[in-house]
Amino acid sequence: MLSFIPRRRSDHPLDDKAARRALLHNIANMKPLVVLGDLSAHLKALKTTENLSAPGAMEIIAFIEGVAEGAQQALTALYIGPAQSTDAYQTLIWNTVYTYWGHLADAHRLCLSKTQLSASGLKPHMARTICRALRARSAQIKWALFRHGPVNTELWWELGELYGLAARPNLARTTVSLGPSRKSSVEREFLCAAVLAASSPDALTAAQIEGGRSRHRTDCTALSPEPSARARLFLCCRSGGTPPARSLFERAADR
Repeated sequence: MLSFIPRRRSDHPLDDKAARRALLHNIANMKPLVVLGDLSAHLKALKTTENLSAPGAMEIIAFIEGVAEGAQQALTALYIGPAQSTDAYQTLIWNTVYTYWGHLADAHRLCLSKTQLSASGLKPHMARTICRALRARSAQIKWALFRHGPVNTELWWELGELYGLAARPNLARTTVSLGPSRKSSVEREFLCAAVLAASSPDALTAAQIEGGRSRHRTDCTALSPEPSARARLFLCCRSGGTPPARSLFERAADR
């Protein structure tokens, strides 16, 4: 996707095609917990990698996301499924997946920082990167809600900040591709995260929250906040005190 932009190779261990092939070979017989843990470490390493360009970071992150998808889906199914496992193992799964989504969101934020400082040729990738960052933070919030515990208020603040990055250059409603048959926009990802918190998750099981989130991804296409509601939602996320509420939304069909 970004191969047309010349760049110098960094010292990140996955900034090399041979290393990526070796990783794919090594994880073939590894358990999902180990796979996701290793990939989280590679995401975390991006923060301290020298000579890392925005295109290089994007390539590494895209590779990691693709490799991690199967492992995180397997762990999610195991966590919310009917099979009983020990509390210790459930906690291990939760910590591993929650940490992965956090490092993935941080990695996308790193790309945004580099993109904002780079040549204008990378600016078209901003909306896609913001979408991915929102989706990762939304997944992190979802896993916090799985345990019916408090959601880190910084996550709500960051949702508003990410939306603001797209709103200023009028990118919030730009449709982007996030993969095969995966179209989205910053506004849609933002609304999906907000609707998740406005669906009474404290009264739902983890399986119900997961199922509801999938439905919300479809339902969000029928949701559109009015300008005043969008501003209140943005301020709500920025304040970090209270998650979004249902009163901020209005179905387009009811207008």
